[in-house]
Amino acid sequence: MKLSHIVSLTLTTSQLCSATSAPNRQMQGLHEGNHVGIPEGMLFKREYHELGAGLKSKIVQPILKSGVMQKGMMKKKTSTNKKVKTPGKSVPAASTPKELSVAAAGSKSGNRTSNPKAPAPEGVDVSRLPAYCKNDFHLIKNAIQLNQLQAECTVVKGTVSIQDYEEPIIDFGNINTIHGDLLIEESSSLLKVQGKNLKYIGQTFKLHDLTALTELDLPELGHIKTIYWRVVPILQTVVTSPRIESVESVLISDTSLTSIDDFYGNGELSSFNINNNRYMDHIKTNVRRITMQLSINANSQNLNLEMPELVAADNVTVRDAASVSFPKLEYVNQSFELIENNFETLYIPKLKRIGGTFGLIDNKNLETVNMSSVTTINGGLMVSNNSKLTTLDFLPELQQVGGAIQFEGTIDDTKFPKLRLVKGSAKIDSGSGNLDCSKWTRPSSGNSIIRGGQLECTSAGRRNTVSVSKDGIVLDRDSKEVSPNESFGTSIVLDKSKLGKLIWSLGFGWMIFLLIFVTLQ
Repeated sequence: MKLSHIVSLTLTTSQLCSATSAPNRQMQGLHEGNHVGIPEGMLFKREYHELGAGLKSKIVQPILKSGVMQKGMMKKKTSTNKKVKTPGKSVPAASTPKELSVAAAGSKSGNRTSNPKAPAPEGVDVSRLPAYCKNDFHLIKNAIQLNQLQAECTVVKGTVSIQDYEEPIIDFGNINTIHGDLLIEESSSLLKVQGKNLKYIGQTFKLHDLTALTELDLPELGHIKTIYWRVVPILQTVVTSPRIESVESVLISDTSLTSIDDFYGNGELSSFNINNNRYMDHIKTNVRRITMQLSINANSQNLNLEMPELVAADNVTVRDAASVSFPKLEYVNQSFELIENNFETLYIPKLKRIGGTFGLIDNKNLETVNMSSVTTINGGLMVSNNSKLTTLDFLPELQQVGGAIQFEGTIDDTKFPKLRLVKGSAKIDSGSGNLDCSKWTRPSSGNSIIRGGQLECTSAGRRNTVSVSKDGIVLDRDSKEVSPNESFGTSIVLDKSKLGKLIWSLGFGWMIFLLIFVTLQ
């Protein structure tokens, strides 16, 4: 099942049972729900009347679509200007809020029909809300507090924060609008979040540390600014409105979702970060621009990433993907990293400029790359340990590299016919032994394109080093034989994962030295 909007995952029986078996047995009836059959062709008009201590109850009046009252009532056509009585004032029926007038479900199955003509929640006059509904913050810790909120409010002005909630189900009931954040956190008994009327979350929708949650059922939800779902390890089903185009930022981490399919609509995001979703094997979104970060990593090894409309992004990192598709991508304003992926081909034919460093690293199956429109890389260029990529010829239009270059692997040849300037240094290390270093160390024009002080090229057991001036004039040359162990030596880019071990080793060495020194005294 895919997100349409349903995002789903099929868990193994043992996973689901171990996490949810006891609560499911107790609350099976609540999960399944009971729906009352509604006669075909009928609308509902809900009127609210004050009861007791300020609470409200619903009086539902069935009216035929034709506008003729049912048998037993006066037969009279309903005028479009007929007034509907509500406490304290009369409102023309034509202007009654749509959440109080919904299409008939039509059968006993309880199928819900969305109402695309519902007025935008922004149009609600919050100054007319009950005082309780205008609070800036509502802390909910139990069903009694939640029931009070939904009994008094269809619109909530502030933030709703649900923490340490011990019931298995959260039901937002009559609430259709939350102008602030919706935060649901640290509720280990929670299995399901539902709200058939909830359409609008003005700011952040946060799910965090919900270890038993399996389902979100919010079929009318069409507006969210920020999605932050983290540590929701068995969340497998999400139901929302078909398009949510208001989203500005997305983080989905540590869930059991299997796919994201055009969930966030078109337009612009500040960030799109999907990580550590072990069953996520398909991501597709039509976003056109990402202004801060695109990060896809540590999901399923079979992940297919499709971004068919993406034109520009800021920082891009893709790891552990089986395929990527950026057919319209033209600009990456900062770094662009493709690391430890499983794809065999990489086509980004329209990409023109990379504003930072480009890294193509440890993609063990990669054989074919097409980045034929790139003219400028303002940072460094690092192509390392792509064992099947033996010829580096995928940047035929590249003219300038603003930083250093580093090539490592089983490289037989390099072809950069239009490259005229590398502002940093260069390190080229071929394990194949077939690379001709002279095209780098003895350029045909006389001057080197490397302007960062030093060029080092190792191939066939010999390391050639050239010192150059900032104008590319060769100042010194050196050549020496090296053992195989010296190949793939020190990287220009420090491996930060080994930094801790290095510091520990140095510290331990000083301890031994001091111990010997004290003993000798």
